[in-house]
Amino acid sequence: MRILVVDDDMVSREKLGLILSSVGQCETVDSGKNALVIFEEHLSLGKNFDIITLDVSMPEMDGTEVLFEMKVLEKDYHSQNVSSAKILMVSCLSDRDTVMTCIQAGCDGYLIKPFNKQSIFKQLAKIGVY
Repeated sequence: MRILVVDDDMVSREKLGLILSSVGQCETVDSGKNALVIFEEHLSLGKNFDIITLDVSMPEMDGTEVLFEMKVLEKDYHSQNVSSAKILMVSCLSDRDTVMTCIQAGCDGYLIKPFNKQSIFKQLAKIGVY
């Protein structure tokens, strides 16, 4: 299983990466722009990540913007039979508007910080990847 963790906060990024590395090969990046570069590189090779975690609040490009761009790229590479990644948004924001914005943007699940191993795997089970 290929996993991409995107979070500008080093502690959250490393914690998610450590926990998720128990279920697959995990790459971590610190920004939305870096995530899109790696994401498109994988798609161009005919591969996709199985799971992507996206921090909602990041500088320069927030998680919902990254999510939108990833969905566009997946459509562009759809003819190569690349499967869609399951995308889990991650945030300390739990208000209805933020969660609904992410869901409407196309995410598969929403993980609220602070998280632990149990809450991560519960969300992965909900989106059908664990």
